[in-house]
Amino acid sequence: MFGRRILVLVLVLMGLTALAASLTPPPRPVQRNPATTGPTPTPEAVEPRPASAPRTVSARLSETGRPRTVDARTGDTIELDVSGSTPDTVVIDDLAVSEPVDPDSPAQVEIYADTAGSYPVLLLDSGRRIGAIRITRSS
Repeated sequence: MFGRRILVLVLVLMGLTALAASLTPPPRPVQRNPATTGPTPTPEAVEPRPASAPRTVSARLSETGRPRTVDARTGDTIELDVSGSTPDTVVIDDLAVSEPVDPDSPAQVEIYADTAGSYPVLLLDSGRRIGAIRITRSS
């Protein structure tokens, strides 16, 4: 009898652990520069970074406007505000993005640009391509 209670308790705890693990976001990948091997430079030896420092790129996309391309570099954060005239779903398949959009509530999408490429932004129900995200490698 006591053994069954312990077994049920362990199973419940394992289920809660699996649920918690599935709800946490994946860690961001660490980007390493292969050119910097060897000892870490002292603070006096560090030079200022060039203008290619990460930034935030904001853009508005709409079902009624012309398709627009949003340009970003790896390491940037992309913030999209997507509006539509009917309820729909904004989808960026290759980046695993799916957000609902409604005439009264535009979709707010935030993406960390970690992989270079071109990614179409689609409205799923209407089948319209409303834009694209183009991510280039930062130098």
